[in-house]
Amino acid sequence: MRRRAVITLTVLGVIVVGGVALADTAARNYAQDRIAGEVKSGLPSEATGDVTANIGGLFFLGQYLAGKLETVTIESSDLQVAGVPVPTKIVATGVPTDLTLPVENVEATLTLSEAAVNAAAKIPGAGSLALNDGTVGYTGALTAFGLSVNYTVMAQAAPQPGNIIVLTPQEVTLASGGGALDISGLLGGVKNTTVPICLASFLPKDLAITGITVTQGSADVVISGKNIVLNEATLSTLGSCG
Repeated sequence: MRRRAVITLTVLGVIVVGGVALADTAARNYAQDRIAGEVKSGLPSEATGDVTANIGGLFFLGQYLAGKLETVTIESSDLQVAGVPVPTKIVATGVPTDLTLPVENVEATLTLSEAAVNAAAKIPGAGSLALNDGTVGYTGALTAFGLSVNYTVMAQAAPQPGNIIVLTPQEVTLASGGGALDISGLLGGVKNTTVPICLASFLPKDLAITGITVTQGSADVVISGKNIVLNEATLSTLGSCG
């Protein structure tokens, strides 16, 4: 009898645990679908694309009852804004179930094509930006002794406070013009001049560019924020470029 009772309790325990696991999975799936649907419905009219959401951590129901989700990941691999592809991945940690409260940390990675970069970033007097493996290329022109001189720059990109991307020239080469004149001093001046590109007017003011990785034909831009409330007011209040 005692052995039978132990077996019965064990079986009941397995059933209860399995039932809780199934309920937890069902609740997690419902919440993920709800988050993805709300994010997609909240996209601006010029943005299109499918959205998926994933809630990380163990025991979703326990997280929900505690009032905070460990990790929420939102992705859209086919997101387009005004016809320009902008695949996006957002990872938020310490997400309160009460969305009037701040999220502990948000990190978004936007994969931008050359077309997307050139739509947002302009260098006065320069041509289009070319994204290479680890560098950003652009062309420019100057006048030396009455002659027009065209040059090409290969630069490294890095973020600076104020949501500014700074291009630091690594190599400057003469493209055309100059004739037999020695204009190495002028090209040296170009190499010693950094180029700031302000993107603040495109981004919520409470988020900051914290990283950029340039590869052939595209750039991954990382945007982060801490202790911010993710609501329409926050996300629609953009920064400025002074």
